Amino acid sequence: MARRERRQTPPLQKYTAWGFETNYPFKAAKNIPATQIGARGLLDLPDELLLWVVSELRATRLDQPQSLAFRNKHKESDRQDENFYRKYALYGLCLTSKRLNRLAIPALYDAVLGSTTNYGLGRLRLIWRTLTEKEELRYHVRYVENLLEDCLGNRLSADLEDLEDLEVVTEYFSKLAWIVRMCPNIAQMSVISIESNNFTFWNHVLDPLDDGQEEKGGGDLSGAPKHILCKLKKLTLQTNVSRVYRNEPSVEFDHIYSEILKFSPLVELRACGVAAMGISSIPLGTTIESLQRIEITQCSLPLESVDKMLSACNSLRHFFCHWVHLRCEMSHRQVNLLPNLQRHRKSLQTLCLMGNLATFGSTTESWVSFPSLCQMTALKEAKLCNLFLPDSECRKRSLSDNPTVPIAPELAPALEDLTISYNMYYLRPETWGSSVLARLQRLAADCTQYLPRLRDLTVQYEGGEISPWAGDDEDLVRRFGEKGIHLSIVKDVDVLAMIGQE
Repeated sequence: MARRERRQTPPLQKYTAWGFETNYPFKAAKNIPATQIGARGLLDLPDELLLWVVSELRATRLDQPQSLAFRNKHKESDRQDENFYRKYALYGLCLTSKRLNRLAIPALYDAVLGSTTNYGLGRLRLIWRTLTEKEELRYHVRYVENLLEDCLGNRLSADLEDLEDLEVVTEYFSKLAWIVRMCPNIAQMSVISIESNNFTFWNHVLDPLDDGQEEKGGGDLSGAPKHILCKLKKLTLQTNVSRVYRNEPSVEFDHIYSEILKFSPLVELRACGVAAMGISSIPLGTTIESLQRIEITQCSLPLESVDKMLSACNSLRHFFCHWVHLRCEMSHRQVNLLPNLQRHRKSLQTLCLMGNLATFGSTTESWVSFPSLCQMTALKEAKLCNLFLPDSECRKRSLSDNPTVPIAPELAPALEDLTISYNMYYLRPETWGSSVLARLQRLAADCTQYLPRLRDLTVQYEGGEISPWAGDDEDLVRRFGEKGIHLSIVKDVDVLAMIGQE
């Protein structure tokens, strides 16, 4: 069977546009011949302007996990194409003259961009060899990015069909981990990896080989600095586990999180597809002052792990957690959800707690309680599924319970945008379904007193309508409209599209 050909360069568009920023730090002279300005070419410009030109050729960063970025595949492909041409432009400048070489080298090695593919491994070997031989170049690396496919059409899933073993994955992750450990000035990482007993990236980074042992194909990690990533401010990670090659995960998200917190001044953390198999490994007393944003999507973390993450921060501004499957142990009469959220009552500005499915480990008469948000003085935007509505009475598991506690007094008074999703069928729908309309009518009546700044309310309900009776939903929209609040009743809420919206 003929091997599929891979493109080595992105296709050139008919009208190729670099799309650089045009906010020049100086006033551009118009209709003046170059001979009168005094600069006949690029080399006639002073170093300060050349450095500014070169800085515009640095790679654009990826602030989303791969699964979210490829939801808009054309945009992501354009970003990769742009970075490809920028890298080659910098390489061309380095070959032009010694002066341009000196100015362009830092930008050329500013980013290590790759993909875990056969093609990506060949390029990674070159950069690894260069950084091994020229230690001074390691100090220029400030961004590391790795995907499982690229804009050239290379995909790991396609490459594995042509391989008898997985040496390409093992060698790629070990070499990439070597680069991460040996480059002291990395400020941002966006990495997708496959974690299993057969191959791992994060174990290579966090737990290198013992002294005297050399890693096959990856270089000797013994003697690497103990406090790696000491300048890391933004981390985006996604962990994938292959069903074919999975035995047990070799490293869990809790371990990655707790280790990174020990030595990195993280400001933003984004994670996708993470899971924890056991009790959280985050040590008690672990704190980080700098972390301001946490976004976790498509996860299956237990509530205890998420709560410990909240306890390890002091002043979060943005917290986003989306569960694919949430398991909740109901061994006690009342289970408190995320009590450490109150640690951030003076700083939290946006909050999103959404889930697709919840499973409870007990059938005893007990209920879950979510802490009140009324003390969240800075909270302006909240997106909550019905499991996390701050009114514990509506989550009692007895059929005789009557959910009468109003929502508004328990919400943050500074809220401007609120989304409520009734998609969690974690108990019998008849215990709360018939009361949703009445509770929203009560919310409309209480908004003036408790939520004076609320302007937008979105309610997601099965079928896109709350009441089966004609006119009820229209009347609800009218009630909120009289209070200056725009109410939208929708069938579905795209949780992942909310990422980055503030």
